Amino acid sequence: MLIKKLKKKISKKEVPEFVAEPTLEIVDIVKSSVFNNVFVSKFNLLKATATKRPVLIWLVVMAVGLSVFYWYGVQSAVKDPDRAAQEETIKLLAEISRIIVLPSNEIPVIATVNDPVKLTNQPFFTKAKAGDKVLIYPNNKKAILYNPVDKKIIEVAPLSIGSRN
Repeated sequence: MLIKKLKKKISKKEVPEFVAEPTLEIVDIVKSSVFNNVFVSKFNLLKATATKRPVLIWLVVMAVGLSVFYWYGVQSAVKDPDRAAQEETIKLLAEISRIIVLPSNEIPVIATVNDPVKLTNQPFFTKAKAGDKVLIYPNNKKAILYNPVDKKIIEVAPLSIGSRN
């Protein structure tokens, strides 16, 4: 009797039951209302996920971080105008040195032409425009008029520094 029960237990293996469904073509699935309901519910789930708080918090943190980064950059430029002027001078000298050989033994004094009408009585500034840069080399007694927009040298002249009586 014990052997019969063991045989029954061994012979009755529990096999999972699989439900065999007929395969449908993609067109049939798209047309079915079940698919549309699932699609709409998944879309609503995506919509709800996009508006959850972690995403909002992440966006706020990114906005605050970028604002602080921008503010720090502006403040450092405001606090150190000498550094900004040095960087501008280096950039300008690099541009001009591609066109003409500049004196290497001194750093020029750089001026910007603001009102060329006031300078029309001087022959050096006859072709000057507003925004042009003037490089003055006092030791080498040289002046250079440069247009940064067109990236052209307008005029080069010897510099005469004299005392007025």
